[in-house]
Amino acid sequence: MGRLFSLICQALELRGDRFFAIAQKNSGRTKNSIAYDQFYEVSELLHHPPVGYNGAGSYKTHDKYGNLQLSFFMKENECVVDVDIDDAGGLEHIFQVLRNTVHRTAHSSL
Repeated sequence: MGRLFSLICQALELRGDRFFAIAQKNSGRTKNSIAYDQFYEVSELLHHPPVGYNGAGSYKTHDKYGNLQLSFFMKENECVVDVDIDDAGGLEHIFQVLRNTVHRTAHSSL
């Protein structure tokens, strides 16, 4: 985890269980950690890039509960990372996403 925070240059935004930050270019460090069973590659579908940025890979730890997902976005040489802590992994994560979506929808309509 210490290596992760050494890549962060500036925090941009905090949102509940996630934060966005400007980071040093990942240079494949996270992707290379797959070989050491620290992360595995996942879909970026639920992690939308900031305006003007393109997806550059999304990776998750194997923890059953409290797993970490890192989603990288690039604009030229600028890198932004979405650091997201999920309550659960696998099928349970789908229910977490649905619960959070319903909760946000209910509160936004008040």
